[in-house]
Amino acid sequence: MRRHIFETLRFSRVACARPVTAGLMALSLMTLAPLALQAQTPAAPVQEPATPQEPKAQDVPDSTTQDTPAQPQPLPDLTGVPTLVPMPKEPPEVQEVEIPAKPVAVLSGDSKWEDNYATLSEAFKKINAALEKAGKKAAGRPVVVYTKYTDEGFSYQAMIPLAEAPASDAAPLGEGVGYGVVPAGKALRFIHADSYGEISETYEAAGLYIETRDLISKELQIEEWVTDITDPAAKNAIVNLYIELMDKPSGSAPPQ
Repeated sequence: MRRHIFETLRFSRVACARPVTAGLMALSLMTLAPLALQAQTPAAPVQEPATPQEPKAQDVPDSTTQDTPAQPQPLPDLTGVPTLVPMPKEPPEVQEVEIPAKPVAVLSGDSKWEDNYATLSEAFKKINAALEKAGKKAAGRPVVVYTKYTDEGFSYQAMIPLAEAPASDAAPLGEGVGYGVVPAGKALRFIHADSYGEISETYEAAGLYIETRDLISKELQIEEWVTDITDPAAKNAIVNLYIELMDKPSGSAPPQ
């Protein structure tokens, strides 16, 4: 989460309680000067009031030629997409959900931020290839759990949901692909509907939402690629961003 956004907001509140003595003195001099001039200068002769002139017609801009801001496109019907939590027909921008502990095929790794999309896309390809080789089918959309992150890069677990949990003694699928479960728990779901390359804006909006409501998030984030993303610059990507929440400690102060 990009918590530094709130430091920027704090700096926007510039202190207003600075000494204003000099300003008040200048204002006083500006007020008294005309009074002094009135005492020394004889009264000017009275002039006849000027005849008012008809106002000139001004050009009115044609409203049909002005640009109108682009309206956000409505989301497609996602009710049939096998997401971690079913999508309503008209999903809200933010929704509190309960993530189930679904079984998954998982591949862990590390990456630099600039290689984010390429690394995750390759990880999903490896998982799907391992599932196909083992004769298993995916039962959900690709998921990535960010388990650790720094300014330079991150650690992740790429996941593909399965229809049923494997046997306790099941061997790994190979090529570094094993079995696991999606981290379960209460979460907020934010919907990113834009290019994958712009998803940081949704992360910042999620961070602002959580901070301003005095919520406490866990130190991991979950992305679910609702649509197939073959180009990080394509504007038709839809990604669910899940931020899991922690319970507030007892006796914590209410939000101000």
